[in-house]
Amino acid sequence: SVAVAPGGATAPATAPPARAAAPSPAPRLPPSYAELLAPALAAIVRVTAVDRAEPPIAPGPAGEKLPAGLREFFEGLPSPRPRHQVASGFAIDAAGHVATAFYVVAKAATVTVRLPDGRDVAARIVGADEESGVAVLQVDAGAGLAP
Repeated sequence: SVAVAPGGATAPATAPPARAAAPSPAPRLPPSYAELLAPALAAIVRVTAVDRAEPPIAPGPAGEKLPAGLREFFEGLPSPRPRHQVASGFAIDAAGHVATAFYVVAKAATVTVRLPDGRDVAARIVGADEESGVAVLQVDAGAGLAP
């Protein structure tokens, strides 16, 4: 169509103004870390291992004692104290398997797992791989772990 301007000039007709598009809904933001991790928190545990105490001075290759002069120097040293290692771990299954870091349990004499409800339960090492740095523990299946 053609529009007629005053004085008889013609001009092409203009289209009516376009309607503004409805605003698109705001994109859904990713959940917060708290929302993201909430389902996993029931699987997170604290692993405490107490290492075997090693004597400060090992006997010689054949098990012989230190020579008298050195023995006197080292007598009276305090006994070595066990070392405590602490790390996190997580439940793998409802049967009580827990994955943790190998270094924590590598020399452990005892291992304890603190459950999300605050209870401490004894654990035993059922698998360990130094190369990958992973160890698998077993706690009593009645402990209530949820993977």
